[in-house]
Amino acid sequence: IKIRIEGYYKTNKEIAVVAYEELKKKGRDCEIIKLSNSFSEIRVDDKMYYVTGMVFGIKGGMTQIITLKPLRDD
Repeated sequence: IKIRIEGYYKTNKEIAVVAYEELKKKGRDCEIIKLSNSFSEIRVDDKMYYVTGMVFGIKGGMTQIITLKPLRDD
């Protein structure tokens, strides 16, 4: 799951909260499971994901891509 946002969020905790808010706006069933500055987990539509973020500078502004990657308990 990829989410493009304007602005810059520094910690994984901030990124996870923004991802949660954006997914809720889109009507997705989600819940924050674990929230920390280094590793956060979100449940989306009964699947578990961990949160990562990348930052891009575009014409004087900042855009961040939040990626939720599947979390596997093997």
